[in-house]
Amino acid sequence: MHWQQLMKQGNDCFDQQQWLQAEYFYQEAITSLDSLWQQDIENIELLMAWISGVHNLSALFEVQEESQVALQFLLIAHQRMLDLSQNQTLSEDMQLIAHRALKTTLMPLLQYSQKYPTCNHCQHALQTLKAQLDQNQETVH
Repeated sequence: MHWQQLMKQGNDCFDQQQWLQAEYFYQEAITSLDSLWQQDIENIELLMAWISGVHNLSALFEVQEESQVALQFLLIAHQRMLDLSQNQTLSEDMQLIAHRALKTTLMPLLQYSQKYPTCNHCQHALQTLKAQLDQNQETVH
């Protein structure tokens, strides 16, 4: 089964509140995407779909009131983009794509920190990173 079908089935199960089935399909889609992406590391579509799948898992755990698990999935996606954006073995284009994707992974973290208590240090770190990304975006234009 292709990752697109797995993601759709996960979304359908999510909509029907079939949490275990949704988790299964999202996990399978993420595993498939990760495997495909490892073979084609500069494929932006696969990378962004992987982020989407991980964020879907986060949302799944959030609706089940498992906010700490939801946070872990947000952090996994964000950390991967941070690592990729700093990976000197990747092309400059891929590093730039990962850097831009940081904003995609940062915004859900900021939203999470507004909903759930986070320490001042973490809140400050998120705001600082957002300011840096905003400043770098202006530089890229």
